[in-house]
Amino acid sequence: MRIAVYSHSIAPSIDGVCRRFTGILHEMSRQGHPTMLFTLEPNPQNVPRDTVIVTVDHMFFPSYPDKKVARVTLNAFFTIYRALQRFKPDVSCKHVAISTAVCCLI
Repeated sequence: MRIAVYSHSIAPSIDGVCRRFTGILHEMSRQGHPTMLFTLEPNPQNVPRDTVIVTVDHMFFPSYPDKKVARVTLNAFFTIYRALQRFKPDVSCKHVAISTAVCCLI
């Protein structure tokens, strides 16, 4: 099964979301499922070598400067759309803020 995953938080970030999705990616890879990761991290770490990585545009909020937030733009939309068209996932898994979820589901 081809699996696309979106996580706003992946290593080098350190939090529960990062740990959960890193674990999901490793388990899916171990079971032989091709995976694609959409993330805000330009250089994600600790993901399986065979995972296709797509970095989505991001920004920072002044009130929350340590956390990246997806920038909902046409560029982000087309980046996601083109990657999904190439990868053709059977299923997707997302853990996101609502604005990013809307963009990912379009």
